Amino acid sequence: MKFKIPFQFSAEIITNRRIPRFTARLITIGLILVVISLSSLSLWIAFSNQQAISKVQTSISLDNLLSQALLTVHKEELFFRDNQIRPGTEVRSSSKNASAELISHLNEIRTKVNATEQVLIDGVLATHQIYLAKIEQLYAAVDANYTTSVLALYAEEDLLLNKIVNQINQITQDHITRTNFYLAELEGSQQFILIATPIVLICGLGMIAFFSFLLRTYWRQSLADKILNKELQLVNESITRTLEKEKELNELKSRFITMASHEFRTPLTGILATAELLDHYCHKWSVEKRKELFGRIQKAGGNLARMLDDVLIIGKAEAGKLEFQPTWLNLTRFCQAVVEEIQVSITSGSFIHFVSEPESIEGLFDERLLHRILNNLLINAIKYSVTGNPVYFKLSCQDNQVVFEIKDQGIGIPPLDQSKVFENFHRASNVGTIAGTGLGLAIVKKAVDAHAGQIALTSEVGVGTTFTVRLPLMVLSLSNSQ
Repeated sequence: MKFKIPFQFSAEIITNRRIPRFTARLITIGLILVVISLSSLSLWIAFSNQQAISKVQTSISLDNLLSQALLTVHKEELFFRDNQIRPGTEVRSSSKNASAELISHLNEIRTKVNATEQVLIDGVLATHQIYLAKIEQLYAAVDANYTTSVLALYAEEDLLLNKIVNQINQITQDHITRTNFYLAELEGSQQFILIATPIVLICGLGMIAFFSFLLRTYWRQSLADKILNKELQLVNESITRTLEKEKELNELKSRFITMASHEFRTPLTGILATAELLDHYCHKWSVEKRKELFGRIQKAGGNLARMLDDVLIIGKAEAGKLEFQPTWLNLTRFCQAVVEEIQVSITSGSFIHFVSEPESIEGLFDERLLHRILNNLLINAIKYSVTGNPVYFKLSCQDNQVVFEIKDQGIGIPPLDQSKVFENFHRASNVGTIAGTGLGLAIVKKAVDAHAGQIALTSEVGVGTTFTVRLPLMVLSLSNSQ
């Protein structure tokens, strides 16, 4: 026996190639981590740039102040150089004005220098204050000798101003150096951004690609394992179903052989015995006696033909070749004819009580299959009923359905057998020596299915059994339209 391995499942999975949910979630988490890292790096770089820019701005502001102070000092210095001392008589005559003018200009210089003392180094400010104090001492020491004092004052002032200018120049140069350093730092941080950003992006993408590769490899391996396990499971299920079916076929063969050896042997034995009697005593018996014997032979032959027909119907139904050929029927008349046909052959004293509500029901049904349904159910009801008890047969119409209800007062069906009574060759455990093939109810079920109907039973051991068959009447409107 060959088994066909179903590879359709693996083909569908490989064609679809959908990433599992956990893979997508891991990739999403990786992307989120990369974005967070880039955001943190950007914030840190922005903060560093802001600090560098603040330093540059502070340095530039300080340089502006120092440059302004330096320019002021130089202007004052040029002023003093442009106003050179005149001869002695002119100096003496204008010494008081010159001293007042010098003091005024020095006070202005002091005021402007004081405006920058918040940004100057503490040591330089202290030095400047010392220089200014000395200048004030010189002013206080001015006496009647204006010429000598003014000359000395000019010389001392020139020296002090030169020192102040030199120190301011030094401070300015220091600030220019720091400014250049901060600008270089800012430029370096910008270059770092230009270099670090693509590096971080490349590293992030590389990590994503690496993890995606690992996850894809793991996913493919797990997918291959799942495909293999699924195919093995399907093969095992196929083998199990095949073995179960083979076991069922073996059981059916055994049941059929048992049924054939018993059910076929009985009518054949009767036919052979009757034929032998007719052969030996035909000339001695009357015409009536010979007719009786010929009737037995015909009945036994009819039973054999029906059993063979049952087997053929089961075979067609199992192969899906059971034909459904509906014809227009008056169900009331049809059921009455079936009852009369069976009633004639009853020898146990039982009888069938038939009722139709309404009196006439018509529709499209398969006459041959419907005859099998009613004939098998009625014969079983009589066969398994107590001798002399009636069988009730009711025909009705409910909700566009025809309902056939057959009730007996027989031996009943055990609960364990009720779910199996429609299987091929199955017989209840309490039938005893009552003859039967186990095909009657199986044929009934297949005929009901061919009509797209339903069959149900209720039974109690020792009380009786009721079978209810429901067949659709929807074909009635189709017939009327035709």
